[in-house]
Amino acid sequence: MEMGCYGIGVSRLMPVIVEEWHDTKGIKWPLHAAPFSAVIVLLAKKAEDREYLTSEAEELYHKLGSSVPELFEDMIIDEREEQAGAKFFEADLVGYPYKIIMGGNYRGSGKVELEDRMTGTKETMSKEDLIRFFRGKFNANVGQDV
Repeated sequence: MEMGCYGIGVSRLMPVIVEEWHDTKGIKWPLHAAPFSAVIVLLAKKAEDREYLTSEAEELYHKLGSSVPELFEDMIIDEREEQAGAKFFEADLVGYPYKIIMGGNYRGSGKVELEDRMTGTKETMSKEDLIRFFRGKFNANVGQDV
């Protein structure tokens, strides 16, 4: 006697999602199927800027995670000492649904740039607007199919 399964499992679902949702840059994971919902990309050339942005990114990570429960432990901070282009290339390749970019102008403005991988749209916003955005995004998608 042999056992078989003809259902849809994770091992079959992931290749279908990748085949359906990709472009020349990489995967475009739908929000609720993505391994991680967002990546916080730090862009700093100087060591003191890197320390400041790392501290601010960790604070943002915890603030988003506590304000939007769906994001708790569902984000990554890219604090590697790589060029911006390499970080963006790899973030697109992996397919994080959202890139939160903290660059040199963050210190003066307190604003981040949010890029939507699915649409390619970019928007500059404050931390509070970012929290409102993600609250709306997760609440709007409750019960929708992937």
